[in-house]
Amino acid sequence: MSYLFVNSNGAHINYDANYVVVKYGEEALRKIPVENLEAIYIFTSVQITSQCVVQCLKRGINISYYSKGGSYFGRLQSTNHINVQRQRKQAALADSEFSLELAKNIVSGKIHNQEIILRRYARSEDKDVKDFLVRMRQSLKKIGTCESVSEIMGD
Repeated sequence: MSYLFVNSNGAHINYDANYVVVKYGEEALRKIPVENLEAIYIFTSVQITSQCVVQCLKRGINISYYSKGGSYFGRLQSTNHINVQRQRKQAALADSEFSLELAKNIVSGKIHNQEIILRRYARSEDKDVKDFLVRMRQSLKKIGTCESVSEIMGD
């Protein structure tokens, strides 16, 4: 599946014969088969035709809107493509070993990424962050010994 990011100020997105077409003036910048598209991300002042919006909503293709700087405004999302079987499977896994391992992986990944950001900050601002990094490492070790999702969440 493809993701379409459009950040050319003044670009136009339209739908033409099963293709999503991005144009800037008269020049076609990109032409993507609509069945290969999973989402459209629009940055800055980009126009999208109502025919394209309707086709995206019919096919479950989300359209997200952002500012030039990347601030999130919102998105269009179809409700016709709710997968009930997937939701039932997710509910069945909610109180299982799978959910515990998933929670451990998500929180560990977030701590790891925060460590990277903190190290970058320390270099750019010439700050001592060793104590924070030690506490993050301790948190990572504690996560490995947690026996429930609520324990990971601190409940």
